[in-house]
Amino acid sequence: MVYVDWLVTTFNEELPDENWRIPDPHPSAFSATTLDNRDNDYHRLVNTVERHTRCSPAYCLKQKRVDLLAECIFGFPKPLQEETELSLELVVGKNTKSVESELHTKRNDQRLNSHNRVMLENWRANVDFQVIVDEKACARYMAKYAAKGEPRSKSENKSEILKLSVSSLQNDDQVSSAFKKAMIQVAGDRDMAAQETAHMLLSLPLVGCTFSFVIISLDNSRKVNIDAENESDEVLQTSALQEYAERTKLKSRYTGLSQLNLMQYVSQYTKVRGELTKRANPYIVRTFPKISANPAGPDFGKYCKYQLIKFKPWEGHYRQMLGTTRMKVIKCLLMHMNFFL
Repeated sequence: MVYVDWLVTTFNEELPDENWRIPDPHPSAFSATTLDNRDNDYHRLVNTVERHTRCSPAYCLKQKRVDLLAECIFGFPKPLQEETELSLELVVGKNTKSVESELHTKRNDQRLNSHNRVMLENWRANVDFQVIVDEKACARYMAKYAAKGEPRSKSENKSEILKLSVSSLQNDDQVSSAFKKAMIQVAGDRDMAAQETAHMLLSLPLVGCTFSFVIISLDNSRKVNIDAENESDEVLQTSALQEYAERTKLKSRYTGLSQLNLMQYVSQYTKVRGELTKRANPYIVRTFPKISANPAGPDFGKYCKYQLIKFKPWEGHYRQMLGTTRMKVIKCLLMHMNFFL
């Protein structure tokens, strides 16, 4: 629970009173890199953008049934909580039993969104940050949004859509074909906002990123050299692992290469026309394959191996780092992993 309290918070260090007003200038108008008093800025941000202060029928007040009062779909106001705790509930189905878990964080403000301080300080607008403790609840949440209808499809008459789908069928078509066509009509199209429409009309990019990425293989797989011009040229390109293993042999003006781990090296350096060159800005390094970190899983030994390859400096070959050629011996991998940590 200590880790959860460090990661997310619903505790307001400066609860606003009835006379509180939105600061002028607005906290979102400032850049996170130009602040002198970060604590004061954080408190202003929390009370300005992180509190669900009003519930209205036009936004969040919904009736589950006509005989019930409308309730906030986000659960506000939320009950106060003295300490963070995890509640477990046994759910008994027709043929199965399962346990559902829910995290209740320390709370002194009934209207405060769950958030991460670092993320809020840099995003400088409303964020909702929660810790996943129930994988089934997470799957249901994602499925709900993936299947959520567009406003246009909600407003259209579903019976009319089905009639149009049926009218185009042949006598020997299956019933399922009508439902498939109806689903395409309902879910196959989506509404476009004015901003997206303007970007498309002006041929502007819909997304952008200030970071650059590089992807590397940890199992030493290599790309085919499609630019080879001569028969003597290598068929396969040199992998990132090969370049890293031989980094100290390169005649370079850069020092300290031997102390860099694989992730640092790939992020900061690249080869241009065979010469080692420092990147103008560090790259975000993505690696594959992805292996489960579950200690009880069948591939935990492989996970440890890949973590050592990524974060422990080595030269020549990663087997030299492990001191053994028996890479499948999980005990050896765990020993090196624990020693490194």
